[in-house]
Amino acid sequence: MISKNMPEGRIGEKYQENIMMSGGIYPLSFTCANPLPSGLMMDYKTGMIYGTPDRIGFYNFNVTVTDQKMPAPQIVNKTLSMRISNKLIIISSSILPKVQKNNEITPLILKAAGDKPPLFWEVVSGALPDGVQLDQNKGIISGTPKEKGNAVFTIKVTDSEGISAEKEFFWLISENLSFATRLLADAIKDEAYEQVINGRGGYPPYYWRITSGSLLSGLEFNNKTGTIYGIPLKENEIRSFTVEISDSDTPAQTSSRTFTMMTTSKSLYILTSDLPLARKNQMYNQLIRANLGTPPYKWRIKSGDIPDGISLIDDPETARLEGKPTETGEFYFEIEVSDSSFPKNLAAQQFLLEVEGSVVIITENLKQTCANQEYSDRIQVTNGTLPYHFQIVENQGSLPDLLQLNPDSGEISGNSDLQPGEHATFTVRVTDSGIPPVSDERSFLFMQ
Repeated sequence: MISKNMPEGRIGEKYQENIMMSGGIYPLSFTCANPLPSGLMMDYKTGMIYGTPDRIGFYNFNVTVTDQKMPAPQIVNKTLSMRISNKLIIISSSILPKVQKNNEITPLILKAAGDKPPLFWEVVSGALPDGVQLDQNKGIISGTPKEKGNAVFTIKVTDSEGISAEKEFFWLISENLSFATRLLADAIKDEAYEQVINGRGGYPPYYWRITSGSLLSGLEFNNKTGTIYGIPLKENEIRSFTVEISDSDTPAQTSSRTFTMMTTSKSLYILTSDLPLARKNQMYNQLIRANLGTPPYKWRIKSGDIPDGISLIDDPETARLEGKPTETGEFYFEIEVSDSSFPKNLAAQQFLLEVEGSVVIITENLKQTCANQEYSDRIQVTNGTLPYHFQIVENQGSLPDLLQLNPDSGEISGNSDLQPGEHATFTVRVTDSGIPPVSDERSFLFMQ
Protein backbone atom coordinates (compact mmCIF):
# COMPACT_ATOMS: atom_id res chain seq x y z
CA MET A 1 0.00 0.00 0.00
CA ILE A 2 1.33 3.45 -0.96
CA SER A 3 0.45 6.81 0.58
CA LYS A 4 -1.39 9.17 -1.77
CA ASN A 5 0.29 12.52 -1.29
CA MET A 6 3.87 13.56 -0.66
CA PRO A 7 4.62 16.36 1.83
CA GLU A 8 4.91 19.86 0.39
CA GLY A 9 8.30 21.21 -0.67
CA ARG A 10 9.69 24.74 -0.92
CA ILE A 11 11.55 26.11 -3.89
CA GLY A 12 15.28 26.37 -3.26
CA GLU A 13 15.18 24.25 -0.06
CA LYS A 14 16.48 20.69 0.30
CA TYR A 15 13.75 18.06 0.17
CA GLN A 16 13.99 14.53 1.58
CA GLU A 17 10.87 12.42 2.10
CA ASN A 18 10.18 8.71 1.82
CA ILE A 19 7.18 7.28 0.04
CA MET A 20 5.18 5.76 2.90
CA MET A 21 4.75 2.03 2.30
CA SER A 22 3.12 -0.84 4.15
CA GLY A 23 2.91 -4.55 3.45
CA GLY A 24 4.90 -6.52 0.90
CA ILE A 25 8.00 -8.69 1.12
CA TYR A 26 11.19 -6.64 1.46
CA PRO A 27 13.41 -5.43 -0.11
CA LEU A 28 11.20 -3.30 -2.36
CA SER A 29 12.08 -1.60 -5.64
CA PHE A 30 10.57 1.65 -6.94
CA THR A 31 10.14 3.07 -10.44
CA CYS A 32 8.66 6.40 -11.54
CA ALA A 33 6.90 6.73 -14.91
CA ASN A 34 6.54 10.52 -14.96
CA PRO A 35 9.05 13.29 -14.33
CA LEU A 36 9.38 14.37 -10.71
CA PRO A 37 9.26 18.08 -9.88
CA SER A 38 12.27 19.81 -11.38
CA GLY A 39 15.34 19.38 -9.16
CA LEU A 40 14.14 16.20 -7.41
CA MET A 41 15.26 12.58 -7.83
CA MET A 42 14.16 9.20 -6.51
CA ASP A 43 16.23 6.49 -4.83
CA TYR A 44 14.81 3.41 -6.54
CA LYS A 45 15.88 1.09 -3.70
CA THR A 46 14.39 3.01 -0.77
CA GLY A 47 11.61 5.10 -2.31
CA MET A 48 13.17 8.32 -1.02
CA ILE A 49 12.51 11.48 -3.04
CA TYR A 50 15.27 14.02 -2.54
CA GLY A 51 16.97 17.08 -4.00
CA THR A 52 16.27 20.81 -4.21
CA PRO A 53 13.13 21.78 -6.15
CA ASP A 54 13.66 24.78 -8.45
CA ARG A 55 10.16 25.39 -9.82
CA ILE A 56 6.83 26.21 -8.15
CA GLY A 57 3.83 24.08 -9.07
CA PHE A 58 1.56 21.15 -8.34
CA TYR A 59 2.81 17.85 -9.73
CA ASN A 60 1.42 14.35 -10.28
CA PHE A 61 3.66 11.37 -10.98
CA ASN A 62 3.06 7.62 -11.15
CA VAL A 63 5.08 5.29 -8.94
CA THR A 64 5.34 1.51 -9.24
CA VAL A 65 6.51 -0.59 -6.29
CA THR A 66 7.59 -4.23 -6.66
CA ASP A 67 8.26 -6.59 -3.75
CA GLN A 68 10.12 -9.92 -3.45
CA LYS A 69 7.18 -12.30 -3.03
CA MET A 70 7.83 -15.70 -4.61
CA PRO A 71 7.12 -17.16 -7.09
CA ALA A 72 5.51 -13.99 -8.45
CA PRO A 73 6.22 -10.52 -6.98
CA GLN A 74 3.43 -8.18 -5.91
CA ILE A 75 3.22 -4.94 -7.89
CA VAL A 76 1.41 -1.75 -6.86
CA ASN A 77 0.92 1.35 -9.03
CA LYS A 78 -0.27 4.71 -7.73
CA THR A 79 -0.31 8.34 -8.76
CA LEU A 80 1.24 10.59 -6.11
CA SER A 81 0.86 14.35 -5.79
CA MET A 82 3.32 16.98 -4.56
CA ARG A 83 3.13 20.76 -4.21
CA ILE A 84 6.19 23.02 -4.48
CA SER A 85 5.63 26.55 -3.17
CA ASN A 86 7.48 29.55 -1.77
CA LYS A 87 5.47 29.62 1.46
CA LEU A 88 6.57 28.91 5.02
CA ILE A 89 6.82 25.13 5.45
CA ILE A 90 8.21 22.60 7.91
CA ILE A 91 11.03 20.83 6.06
CA SER A 92 11.78 18.05 8.58
CA SER A 93 10.90 14.62 7.17
CA SER A 94 7.34 13.53 7.93
CA ILE A 95 8.50 9.99 8.82
CA LEU A 96 10.50 10.28 12.03
CA PRO A 97 13.37 7.87 12.80
CA LYS A 98 12.21 4.59 14.34
CA VAL A 99 12.67 4.35 18.11
CA GLN A 100 12.16 1.80 20.86
CA LYS A 101 9.89 1.83 23.87
CA ASN A 102 11.63 2.82 27.14
CA ASN A 103 14.78 3.98 25.29
CA GLU A 104 15.65 7.67 25.44
CA ILE A 105 15.54 9.11 21.93
CA THR A 106 18.19 11.22 20.27
CA PRO A 107 16.58 14.70 20.36
CA LEU A 108 14.86 15.57 17.08
CA ILE A 109 15.30 19.18 15.95
CA LEU A 110 12.42 20.35 13.77
CA LYS A 111 13.27 22.76 10.97
CA ALA A 112 11.24 25.27 8.95
CA ALA A 113 11.98 27.30 5.83
CA GLY A 114 10.62 30.66 4.67
CA ASP A 115 10.15 31.83 8.25
CA LYS A 116 10.94 34.97 10.18
CA PRO A 117 12.21 34.01 13.67
CA PRO A 118 11.49 33.58 16.47
CA LEU A 119 9.33 30.51 15.91
CA PHE A 120 6.68 28.89 18.06
CA TRP A 121 5.96 25.16 17.72
CA GLU A 122 2.88 23.26 18.93
CA VAL A 123 1.04 19.96 18.46
CA VAL A 124 -2.37 20.81 17.00
CA SER A 125 -3.82 17.32 16.42
CA GLY A 126 -2.97 13.85 17.61
CA ALA A 127 -0.50 13.54 20.47
CA LEU A 128 3.16 12.85 21.10
CA PRO A 129 3.86 9.45 22.71
CA ASP A 130 3.70 9.34 26.50
CA GLY A 131 7.08 10.34 27.90
CA VAL A 132 8.00 12.56 24.92
CA GLN A 133 7.86 16.37 24.92
CA LEU A 134 8.08 19.21 22.39
CA ASP A 135 10.05 22.33 23.34
CA GLN A 136 7.71 24.93 21.86
CA ASN A 137 10.36 27.64 21.57
CA LYS A 138 13.16 25.50 20.16
CA GLY A 139 11.21 22.93 18.14
CA ILE A 140 13.04 20.01 19.80
CA ILE A 141 11.33 16.67 20.45
CA SER A 142 12.94 14.71 23.29
CA GLY A 143 12.19 12.16 25.99
CA THR A 144 11.60 8.42 26.44
CA PRO A 145 8.50 6.85 24.84
CA LYS A 146 6.61 4.73 27.36
CA GLU A 147 4.38 2.78 24.98
CA LYS A 148 4.82 1.12 21.61
CA GLY A 149 2.60 1.79 18.63
CA ASN A 150 2.19 4.11 15.67
CA ALA A 151 2.06 7.75 16.79
CA VAL A 152 0.55 10.21 14.31
CA PHE A 153 0.37 13.91 15.10
CA THR A 154 0.33 17.28 13.37
CA ILE A 155 2.76 20.04 14.37
CA LYS A 156 2.19 23.71 13.62
CA VAL A 157 4.92 26.34 13.44
CA THR A 158 4.20 30.07 13.66
CA ASP A 159 6.75 32.80 12.93
CA SER A 160 7.11 36.34 14.29
CA GLU A 161 4.67 37.76 11.71
CA GLY A 162 1.92 35.28 12.63
CA ILE A 163 2.38 33.19 9.47
CA SER A 164 2.01 29.48 10.17
CA ALA A 165 2.40 26.08 8.55
CA GLU A 166 1.39 22.56 9.59
CA LYS A 167 2.78 19.10 8.87
CA GLU A 168 1.68 15.62 9.81
CA PHE A 169 4.32 13.28 11.28
CA PHE A 170 4.32 9.50 11.51
CA TRP A 171 6.38 7.76 14.21
CA LEU A 172 6.70 4.01 14.72
CA ILE A 173 7.71 2.95 18.24
CA SER A 174 8.65 -0.68 18.86
CA GLU A 175 10.06 -2.70 21.69
CA ASN A 176 13.71 -3.69 21.50
CA LEU A 177 14.24 -6.81 19.41
CA SER A 178 14.61 -9.88 21.61
CA PHE A 179 13.87 -13.60 21.81
CA ALA A 180 10.48 -14.80 22.97
CA THR A 181 11.86 -18.35 23.09
CA ARG A 182 14.06 -18.94 26.13
CA LEU A 183 14.47 -22.73 26.11
CA LEU A 184 14.24 -25.51 23.54
CA ALA A 185 12.65 -28.87 24.23
CA ASP A 186 15.07 -31.78 24.21
CA ALA A 187 14.76 -34.31 21.40
CA ILE A 188 14.29 -38.06 21.24
CA LYS A 189 16.41 -40.22 18.93
CA ASP A 190 14.49 -41.31 15.80
CA GLU A 191 11.44 -39.19 16.81
CA ALA A 192 10.38 -36.30 14.52
CA TYR A 193 11.29 -32.93 16.05
CA GLU A 194 10.05 -29.41 15.21
CA GLN A 195 10.23 -26.19 17.18
CA VAL A 196 10.15 -22.51 16.22
CA ILE A 197 12.49 -19.97 17.82
CA ASN A 198 10.26 -16.92 18.19
CA GLY A 199 11.28 -13.27 18.23
CA ARG A 200 9.47 -10.25 19.62
CA GLY A 201 9.77 -6.49 19.33
CA GLY A 202 11.72 -4.78 16.59
CA TYR A 203 10.21 -4.55 13.12
CA PRO A 204 9.07 -7.83 11.53
CA PRO A 205 9.68 -9.73 9.34
CA TYR A 206 12.65 -11.38 11.05
CA TYR A 207 15.62 -13.36 9.78
CA TRP A 208 17.49 -15.99 11.83
CA ARG A 209 20.95 -17.51 11.51
CA ILE A 210 23.21 -19.77 13.57
CA THR A 211 26.41 -17.86 14.28
CA SER A 212 28.31 -20.51 16.26
CA GLY A 213 27.96 -24.10 17.41
CA SER A 214 25.83 -26.73 15.69
CA LEU A 215 22.50 -28.54 15.91
CA LEU A 216 21.97 -32.13 16.97
CA SER A 217 22.81 -34.64 14.25
CA GLY A 218 19.85 -35.02 11.90
CA LEU A 219 18.33 -31.60 12.62
CA GLU A 220 18.17 -28.62 10.24
CA PHE A 221 17.45 -24.89 10.62
CA ASN A 222 15.17 -22.70 8.47
CA ASN A 223 16.65 -19.17 8.41
CA LYS A 224 13.40 -17.58 7.20
CA THR A 225 11.07 -19.06 9.83
CA GLY A 226 13.43 -19.81 12.73
CA THR A 227 12.29 -23.46 12.74
CA ILE A 228 14.45 -26.35 13.95
CA TYR A 229 13.25 -29.60 12.41
CA GLY A 230 14.29 -33.13 11.51
CA ILE A 231 14.87 -36.53 13.12
CA PRO A 232 17.72 -36.81 15.68
CA LEU A 233 20.15 -39.59 14.78
CA LYS A 234 22.30 -40.11 17.88
CA GLU A 235 21.62 -41.03 21.49
CA ASN A 236 22.92 -38.98 24.44
CA GLU A 237 24.14 -36.15 22.20
CA ILE A 238 24.48 -32.60 23.59
CA ARG A 239 24.93 -29.54 21.39
CA SER A 240 25.07 -25.79 22.11
CA PHE A 241 24.64 -23.15 19.44
CA THR A 242 24.07 -19.40 19.21
CA VAL A 243 21.23 -17.96 17.15
CA GLU A 244 21.14 -14.37 15.94
CA ILE A 245 17.83 -12.76 15.01
CA SER A 246 17.65 -9.59 12.92
CA ASP A 247 14.63 -7.47 11.99
CA SER A 248 13.68 -5.29 9.02
CA ASP A 249 14.77 -1.96 10.51
CA THR A 250 17.39 0.15 8.73
CA PRO A 251 19.96 -0.56 10.00
CA ALA A 252 18.66 -3.87 11.30
CA GLN A 253 18.38 -4.50 15.03
CA THR A 254 19.96 -7.78 16.14
CA SER A 255 19.82 -9.98 19.21
CA SER A 256 21.59 -13.24 20.07
CA ARG A 257 20.89 -16.14 22.41
CA THR A 258 22.69 -19.42 23.08
CA PHE A 259 20.62 -22.61 23.32
CA THR A 260 21.55 -26.08 24.52
CA MET A 261 19.80 -29.22 23.28
CA MET A 262 20.27 -32.91 23.95
CA THR A 263 18.80 -36.21 22.91
CA THR A 264 17.26 -37.95 25.90
CA SER A 265 16.13 -41.47 26.60
CA LYS A 266 12.55 -42.40 25.86
CA SER A 267 11.17 -41.30 29.20
CA LEU A 268 8.64 -38.73 30.35
CA TYR A 269 9.27 -35.11 29.30
CA ILE A 270 7.27 -31.91 28.74
CA LEU A 271 6.94 -31.32 25.01
CA THR A 272 5.68 -27.71 25.21
CA SER A 273 8.50 -25.19 25.56
CA ASP A 274 7.00 -21.80 24.55
CA LEU A 275 3.85 -20.00 25.66
CA PRO A 276 2.08 -17.51 23.38
CA LEU A 277 1.51 -13.94 24.49
CA ALA A 278 -1.42 -13.31 26.84
CA ARG A 279 -3.54 -10.14 26.96
CA LYS A 280 -4.78 -8.36 30.05
CA ASN A 281 -8.47 -9.04 30.68
CA GLN A 282 -8.66 -11.29 27.59
CA MET A 283 -9.40 -15.02 27.82
CA TYR A 284 -6.24 -17.16 27.66
CA ASN A 285 -6.21 -20.92 27.05
CA GLN A 286 -2.99 -22.80 26.35
CA LEU A 287 -2.31 -26.55 26.49
CA ILE A 288 0.83 -27.95 28.13
CA ARG A 289 1.68 -31.31 26.61
CA ALA A 290 3.75 -34.21 27.91
CA ASN A 291 5.26 -37.02 25.88
CA LEU A 292 6.19 -40.63 26.67
CA GLY A 293 5.85 -41.78 30.26
CA THR A 294 2.71 -43.59 31.43
CA PRO A 295 -0.56 -41.62 31.50
CA PRO A 296 -2.55 -40.41 33.33
CA TYR A 297 -0.39 -37.47 34.36
CA LYS A 298 -0.43 -35.13 37.36
CA TRP A 299 0.58 -31.47 36.95
CA ARG A 300 1.60 -28.71 39.36
CA ILE A 301 3.37 -25.35 39.56
CA LYS A 302 6.72 -26.33 41.02
CA SER A 303 8.11 -22.80 41.50
CA GLY A 304 7.49 -19.20 40.50
CA ASP A 305 4.18 -17.37 40.01
CA ILE A 306 1.62 -17.38 37.26
CA PRO A 307 -0.40 -14.18 36.59
CA ASP A 308 -3.40 -13.38 38.75
CA GLY A 309 -6.51 -14.57 36.93
CA ILE A 310 -4.72 -17.55 35.32
CA SER A 311 -5.01 -21.10 36.71
CA LEU A 312 -3.21 -24.35 35.92
CA ILE A 313 -5.93 -26.92 35.14
CA ASP A 314 -4.74 -30.45 35.90
CA ASP A 315 -5.81 -33.02 33.32
CA PRO A 316 -4.93 -36.72 32.94
CA GLU A 317 -3.55 -36.13 29.42
CA THR A 318 -2.60 -32.43 29.12
CA ALA A 319 -2.52 -29.46 31.48
CA ARG A 320 -4.11 -26.09 30.65
CA LEU A 321 -3.23 -22.55 31.57
CA GLU A 322 -6.61 -20.85 31.53
CA GLY A 323 -8.26 -17.60 32.60
CA LYS A 324 -8.15 -13.83 32.15
CA PRO A 325 -4.92 -12.26 33.43
CA THR A 326 -5.57 -9.09 35.44
CA GLU A 327 -2.08 -7.56 35.25
CA THR A 328 0.62 -7.02 32.67
CA GLY A 329 4.25 -8.10 32.96
CA GLU A 330 6.60 -11.06 32.55
CA PHE A 331 5.90 -14.11 34.73
CA TYR A 332 8.48 -16.88 35.21
CA PHE A 333 7.47 -20.24 36.63
CA GLU A 334 8.23 -23.97 36.45
CA ILE A 335 5.67 -26.69 35.73
CA GLU A 336 6.22 -30.27 36.87
CA VAL A 337 4.49 -33.38 35.55
CA SER A 338 4.49 -36.89 37.01
CA ASP A 339 3.21 -40.07 35.38
CA SER A 340 1.55 -43.24 36.67
CA SER A 341 4.47 -45.65 36.47
CA PHE A 342 5.98 -47.20 39.59
CA PRO A 343 8.19 -45.66 40.63
CA LYS A 344 6.73 -42.58 38.95
CA ASN A 345 8.68 -40.52 36.48
CA LEU A 346 9.02 -36.76 36.97
CA ALA A 347 9.76 -34.01 34.45
CA ALA A 348 9.83 -30.22 34.79
CA GLN A 349 10.01 -27.29 32.38
CA GLN A 350 10.59 -23.55 32.95
CA PHE A 351 8.20 -21.12 31.24
CA LEU A 352 7.85 -17.41 30.60
CA LEU A 353 4.34 -16.01 30.14
CA GLU A 354 4.22 -12.40 28.99
CA VAL A 355 0.99 -10.48 29.55
CA GLU A 356 0.52 -7.35 27.46
CA GLY A 357 -2.15 -4.67 27.27
CA SER A 358 -4.74 -5.09 24.54
CA VAL A 359 -4.60 -3.01 21.38
CA VAL A 360 -6.46 0.30 21.82
CA ILE A 361 -7.61 2.99 19.36
CA ILE A 362 -6.63 6.29 20.99
CA THR A 363 -8.00 8.62 18.30
CA GLU A 364 -11.26 10.05 19.63
CA ASN A 365 -12.26 12.29 16.71
CA LEU A 366 -11.19 12.67 13.09
CA LYS A 367 -10.80 15.96 11.26
CA GLN A 368 -14.04 17.03 9.59
CA THR A 369 -14.32 16.95 5.81
CA CYS A 370 -14.99 19.77 3.36
CA ALA A 371 -16.80 19.10 0.09
CA ASN A 372 -14.50 18.64 -2.89
CA GLN A 373 -11.35 19.27 -0.86
CA GLU A 374 -8.43 16.88 -0.36
CA TYR A 375 -8.67 15.07 3.00
CA SER A 376 -6.15 13.13 5.08
CA ASP A 377 -6.16 11.98 8.70
CA ARG A 378 -4.89 8.90 10.49
CA ILE A 379 -6.23 6.64 13.25
CA GLN A 380 -3.76 6.24 16.10
CA VAL A 381 -3.32 3.00 18.04
CA THR A 382 -1.32 1.90 21.07
CA ASN A 383 -0.38 -1.42 22.72
CA GLY A 384 -0.77 -4.75 21.02
CA THR A 385 1.73 -6.32 18.62
CA LEU A 386 2.92 -4.56 15.48
CA PRO A 387 2.00 -4.40 12.65
CA TYR A 388 -1.69 -3.44 12.85
CA HIS A 389 -4.49 -4.05 10.34
CA PHE A 390 -7.37 -1.57 9.92
CA GLN A 391 -10.80 -2.16 8.41
CA ILE A 392 -14.29 -0.64 8.23
CA VAL A 393 -16.67 -2.86 10.21
CA GLU A 394 -19.32 -4.35 7.96
CA ASN A 395 -22.92 -3.21 8.52
CA GLN A 396 -21.81 -0.41 10.87
CA GLY A 397 -21.77 2.50 8.47
CA SER A 398 -19.33 3.44 5.74
CA LEU A 399 -16.86 6.11 4.71
CA PRO A 400 -18.11 8.87 2.42
CA ASP A 401 -17.69 8.06 -1.25
CA LEU A 402 -14.19 8.85 -2.60
CA LEU A 403 -12.55 8.39 0.82
CA GLN A 404 -10.46 5.27 1.49
CA LEU A 405 -8.98 3.64 4.60
CA ASN A 406 -5.41 2.37 4.27
CA PRO A 407 -5.60 -1.09 5.94
CA ASP A 408 -1.95 -1.00 7.02
CA SER A 409 -1.37 2.58 8.21
CA GLY A 410 -4.88 3.61 9.36
CA GLU A 411 -4.79 6.66 7.06
CA ILE A 412 -8.12 7.94 5.72
CA SER A 413 -7.60 9.96 2.56
CA GLY A 414 -9.29 11.09 -0.62
CA ASN A 415 -11.68 13.82 -1.74
CA SER A 416 -14.93 13.74 0.23
CA ASP A 417 -18.21 14.25 -1.62
CA LEU A 418 -20.22 15.13 1.52
CA GLN A 419 -22.38 18.18 0.96
CA PRO A 420 -23.39 20.82 3.57
CA GLY A 421 -25.76 19.30 6.11
CA GLU A 422 -24.80 15.72 5.29
CA HIS A 423 -23.01 13.32 7.63
CA ALA A 424 -21.52 9.84 7.63
CA THR A 425 -20.96 7.42 10.49
CA PHE A 426 -18.70 4.37 10.41
CA THR A 427 -16.84 2.02 12.72
CA VAL A 428 -13.17 1.16 12.41
CA ARG A 429 -11.68 -2.06 13.73
CA VAL A 430 -7.93 -2.44 14.32
CA THR A 431 -6.42 -5.89 14.76
CA ASP A 432 -2.87 -6.51 15.89
CA SER A 433 -0.44 -9.29 14.90
CA GLY A 434 -0.34 -11.12 18.22
CA ILE A 435 -0.97 -14.86 18.47
CA PRO A 436 -3.88 -14.93 18.87
CA PRO A 437 -4.62 -11.43 17.52
CA VAL A 438 -6.81 -9.00 19.45
CA SER A 439 -8.77 -6.02 18.20
CA ASP A 440 -10.47 -2.78 19.20
CA GLU A 441 -13.28 -0.84 17.58
CA ARG A 442 -14.36 2.80 17.59
CA SER A 443 -17.14 4.66 15.79
CA PHE A 444 -16.57 8.02 14.09
CA LEU A 445 -18.80 10.74 12.68
CA PHE A 446 -18.09 12.94 9.66
CA MET A 447 -20.19 16.07 9.25
CA GLN A 448 -20.18 18.69 6.50
